[in-house]
Amino acid sequence: MNLHTITATIHLPDGYQPPGNGSTYVTLTTPCTSAGIGSNQAPKTPWIVTFTVDSDVAGPEEAFTVSARIDGYAPTSLSAEHTFTWNGGDQEVDVQLSAQ
Repeated sequence: MNLHTITATIHLPDGYQPPGNGSTYVTLTTPCTSAGIGSNQAPKTPWIVTFTVDSDVAGPEEAFTVSARIDGYAPTSLSAEHTFTWNGGDQEVDVQLSAQ
């Protein structure tokens, strides 16, 4: 088993202030599995989330997707879905959130 780290840096739009209340959720989906992280706290900026990938389960050159969402009690929610090709090792990914 070889474990690798996917680090997703999730960027908020310029001037956006995360809501004081609400929820956040990030998922990483691979062809074989998916994992998610949720919270009821506003993210710190930049919002950095890490996932562990087992190279015995997923292979290099497979398409992975990071989905991120912030739902607040403000009039605007943010979300994004970013698909990338996994390089087979540790990898960093940037995701830009946008208003729905």
